[in-house]
Amino acid sequence: MARVGAANARTAFGPPVRDLESAASKASPGRMCDDPGCSTVLSRYNNDTACWLHARPTFVIRSAGRHGA
Repeated sequence: MARVGAANARTAFGPPVRDLESAASKASPGRMCDDPGCSTVLSRYNNDTACWLHARPTFVIRSAGRHGA
């Protein structure tokens, strides 16, 4: 983990730390979409069991304060 400076608790010093667990959590290549009749081959970086067309929608709630509006 990067060291945190004493002057500002949000300032981190040193090189970024790689998260080796997330790098190893890639799905196996060659998986198919779970939807019957869909022949889409899923990316190894897609941890879902369905392609983008058949995946359940995800909603992101963004606050207006973060974007300056």
